[in-house]
Amino acid sequence: CLVCGTGLRRSVVLSPTTFLIQPRDAHANITSEAVESFSVVMLRVPTDAADAAAPAEARAVSVTLSAGREGCTQASYMALVPGEHLITVRLRGVEVAGSPFTCIVEAQAQSPPQLLARRAAAARRFQANALQWGADTAPYWESHRSPR
Repeated sequence: CLVCGTGLRRSVVLSPTTFLIQPRDAHANITSEAVESFSVVMLRVPTDAADAAAPAEARAVSVTLSAGREGCTQASYMALVPGEHLITVRLRGVEVAGSPFTCIVEAQAQSPPQLLARRAAAARRFQANALQWGADTAPYWESHRSPR
């Protein structure tokens, strides 16, 4: 099998991410396999002793498999916690070459609460047409300019 895509090696917290699994025979010829023939398990690597003692299900990331284009199987997931994760891909119970794969999940540049707070501050500045330019209002300012 050929397992590829940026989602196999890298992701961002709370971002929908995908990678592809293309079944191939021993001679690298593309073959056809049902989606149900594959299984994918994604686990966060434990960061300390308490994390390692927790059941694997507590570190698991839900992965959904669906039929993709040209006989590929598409794996989709959304990681909730940053850190190193291992992705194990199996075809009919046997790990494919290269499995498990290491995926680094990065934290978002801004957490959703911080982003919402900045948007709320910008909205307050726009009340009653009191437009004040600031770093957090610049995207709004620029998006409301009339085209030239």
